[in-house]
Amino acid sequence: LPLGPEPMAGLQLGCEHCFNSARMLLLMARWRLLGAVVAILLFGAMEQVWATGATTAPVFDFLQDDEISALPGAEQLEINFRHYSGFFKVSETHFLHYWFVESQGDPQADPVIFWFNGGPGCSSLDGLLNEMGPYLVNADGKTLRANEYAWNKMASVIYIESPAGVGYSYATDGNITTNDDQVWCSGYMAAKMLYGCEIRAIFEDLKIFGC
Repeated sequence: LPLGPEPMAGLQLGCEHCFNSARMLLLMARWRLLGAVVAILLFGAMEQVWATGATTAPVFDFLQDDEISALPGAEQLEINFRHYSGFFKVSETHFLHYWFVESQGDPQADPVIFWFNGGPGCSSLDGLLNEMGPYLVNADGKTLRANEYAWNKMASVIYIESPAGVGYSYATDGNITTNDDQVWCSGYMAAKMLYGCEIRAIFEDLKIFGC
């Protein structure tokens, strides 16, 4: 028997739902694979630094020019750790914004976490200011409150906005490509800049997270 308009509409919606579900699974698999590739490249860079036998510098002093001395909205908070915000120049035209919060425990001994929000296109500051950062944005959008469950109570965390075009990260040539090559290359160069600063002992316990 021929199907009426309602069954046909239901069949069409069902097909669209299956297609969208399959597409989402493929995207998730793609970004998980990308995360694995980035992890391999990061650890490859780390091994290169270890091989040089570089000595350990003072804890994160190489970022001192980017240290945050005053944070709007946090005047009432007691901040007992150092934090930094700036840009990694990952190519001649691409600059990735980062926000780095030292561990509230022992920055010299505690793990270092690289945090990348997902999307693609979601700023990692969402993780910092709405999820697991040491300070969270209040409902008024102007003030901050302390986060009882902040990850930096046990680790130093660096939030990187990637790729260029996401958040404060930018490209001077207008190229904000979001393919896999662009993403992993930018992330690798940012990590390489850190590992080239003679702080190998700090990175012996490195974690990579994202969502």
